[in-house]
Amino acid sequence: GPAGPSFSVDGHSLYVGTCWLCGPDNRPSPVPGAEPADRVLLAAGAQATLDLYWSSSGASCQWADWVSFFVQWSRPAEFLFTPANWPMHVCSDVKSSGYRAGTMSPATGSVTADALRVSLLSGPVYSDEQASLHVELIDSTDASSDAVGCAQIYGVRQGQGQEARLDPLLVPDAAPIASRTPEQITEDKQRPWPSWKKNHWRLCDVPAGKMSADIGIEARFLANVTQVEWRTAIIPSHAAVFLVAHVHFTVLDPDTLPMNWGESARGIRSGLSIDRAVFHVGDRIPLHFTWEDVDASVPLGRAECGFDMSLEIQDANHHVLKTVSPVWTCLGHGWGPFVIQKSYPQRSFVEIPIAASHQPWPQATWDVPGPGVYYLVSLWSPHVLWTDELGAGRLGSVYATARSAPVRIEVQPKLAMNR
Repeated sequence: GPAGPSFSVDGHSLYVGTCWLCGPDNRPSPVPGAEPADRVLLAAGAQATLDLYWSSSGASCQWADWVSFFVQWSRPAEFLFTPANWPMHVCSDVKSSGYRAGTMSPATGSVTADALRVSLLSGPVYSDEQASLHVELIDSTDASSDAVGCAQIYGVRQGQGQEARLDPLLVPDAAPIASRTPEQITEDKQRPWPSWKKNHWRLCDVPAGKMSADIGIEARFLANVTQVEWRTAIIPSHAAVFLVAHVHFTVLDPDTLPMNWGESARGIRSGLSIDRAVFHVGDRIPLHFTWEDVDASVPLGRAECGFDMSLEIQDANHHVLKTVSPVWTCLGHGWGPFVIQKSYPQRSFVEIPIAASHQPWPQATWDVPGPGVYYLVSLWSPHVLWTDELGAGRLGSVYATARSAPVRIEVQPKLAMNR
């Protein structure tokens, strides 16, 4: 069946004509799929390639941010491709001459498998966490000192239904960089950028010549990632090349961790889970907060970005060192408050750092001192939800405070680095 591309710019659809199964004269075939060249017979496990191509220079051009390809097979499939810092200039209809056997695409540079090494920086990984991957080039020839610009890192993952996505991956230490490649410079001069994009700066994932990078990804997406791809910086006289690592990651359900529920307080309870019990200075402690309105006597509510959770840090003898409120990441819209559903355990995840030493240790900070043995207790203090005659809600006083069971952790000195 035909493959139809749909381009988007600044979040809006962009019309680009298509020419499915075009002949040498760039006219559609009068009998699509009937020509022998348009049919490919595949053995089990074999692959075919479909090339879609268009001109990128001409009198009438449009800039695009991303493109989706809709393919009508026996089961419809969609492939969403979002390039990072990679201008897409569309100046003609999108054409295709059909499928062919094999996987290489001579129009886009080679796709080299087994050229990367990808590993989890820590494990196990639970679905509510932020995972960290270490990506490293195996062959130094793919990071030439003559390369220009930056390399980009992508993840290929299966989305909902039959949708597959190729999206840029987050590199935490990515730095702003001015346009450097000819395509970027041309885009800056010709594209009618919106006001919030007119600085012409892009993020540099991996500077040309660098061999490795650490990337971040939400663990709930990591389970569906099938490939990690490194698009090299541009080497003069060579096209950019995709270097591919085939991956499979196991992501665990946080509900399989012990919740360490504490005693009920007026019908509410609090729990706290940890991935492991031994850490080193420099690590971050992953904490899975759990809370539940089991049978409170009045409706309870929370603000859009409020979980009403805090963390109590005790020493080895259960003396309270301090109580802190972790920093929650939330993009609020000013909605709420929201009712807390009864008999429905809820979770939230946060990582807290470990300080290098016990002193100085201000009470306001929310790190764990180290080394030593400590006990952690989660506290949940929800507010009463009041509603008026029109149904509008507001938060009242604190209903009660529920405590989890103490969770023991041990912080050891920083591990020595072997090189």
